Amino acid sequence: MTIKRPYLDFYKEMGSELVSRVVVDQEEFFRTRSALYMLLGIIPEFVKGKRVLELGPGTGHNSIHTACLSPKEYVLVDGGGEILDAARERLSHLGTSSTKLEFVCSLFENYKPDRQFDLVLAEACIPMQKDPATLLSQIAQHVKLGGVLVVTTISAVSYFSEILRRLGRDIVIPANTTPNEQLEVLRPLYRTHLESLTGLGRSIDDWLLDNIVQPLDVEQLLTIPQAINVLQDKFQFLGSSPKFMTDWRWHKTMTNVSPSFNNQAIESYYSQNINLMDCRVQNLSHELDTGMLLETECSKIWDQMIDLENNRSSDWIRLWKDIENVRNLVGQCAPQLIPAVTEALEWLQSGARQKDLADRSEFRQWWGRGQQYLSFVRFVN
Repeated sequence: MTIKRPYLDFYKEMGSELVSRVVVDQEEFFRTRSALYMLLGIIPEFVKGKRVLELGPGTGHNSIHTACLSPKEYVLVDGGGEILDAARERLSHLGTSSTKLEFVCSLFENYKPDRQFDLVLAEACIPMQKDPATLLSQIAQHVKLGGVLVVTTISAVSYFSEILRRLGRDIVIPANTTPNEQLEVLRPLYRTHLESLTGLGRSIDDWLLDNIVQPLDVEQLLTIPQAINVLQDKFQFLGSSPKFMTDWRWHKTMTNVSPSFNNQAIESYYSQNINLMDCRVQNLSHELDTGMLLETECSKIWDQMIDLENNRSSDWIRLWKDIENVRNLVGQCAPQLIPAVTEALEWLQSGARQKDLADRSEFRQWWGRGQQYLSFVRFVN
């Protein structure tokens, strides 16, 4: 299957339910979304009566929470017609007469509104595009002066455990195997892994299709420092989930027009990004240079995985060496993570067979903090 547009063509092939969520308890789900907004510095009164734009709403589960905060105008933009129809159907039952809802089927780069918005949301739709930095810059133009932009990022560090699981797929499944045939192999392979993941909001099959089966070619990740650097000139860092920035500066010393929240956030990130590699650890810190090297080494493995999957490389020996380099680097700042990385590496090197997974409990329970949320305030037109 040839994929020309990241996400969209695969979702069109597999159906809109692939991006749907499983919401068992609506009140509990709303509490989690409210907590996310608070971490991002978005209180309910900020949304009430405001203009909100959401790019890539999926089938609208998260959008229900935003709509219930009573924005004056709520525009939802998606390039997938079937996906957008599902979101329209889901939100049509709300009956929020105070909110004007608009649904626009458009590629993000082609959407040209005649006004700017108080709040722009772009969740799980910028990383893994062909040029996420340029796309982020385009999306940021929709935010009015004093408005807030919310985006998500993914780094090779936060996604490292998924990269290794995807490499397991690459070893055991021949190229050009159909998605449904891949599921038959992957489901028993990773079922116990996914069952150990707290808060999985979708079916095992949908997660596997979206994260392991979906073809990748020239797609790029988008890290927190990269996102900050793209927005540096016009936006200031506001909040994040998970919260990683600590700022002990006294506000009365911030006499400049720009108090450099962006630079502070980048430094905080690189001195703590090991915490993104495994969601079981937190509050670990290390030298800034260590974090930058960790980012570089994990990114090498992402790039090699992409090349291997697209027949641009067959150098598995180099890949094993680079994974060992990451393991050695991890050992310097988080030795408790060594068993999980070792089990994953040994399993891959032995052929990624299902029967050899049973005793690898550290690998089974190892999940990174895959996606992060960032919020920014626009302070320059």
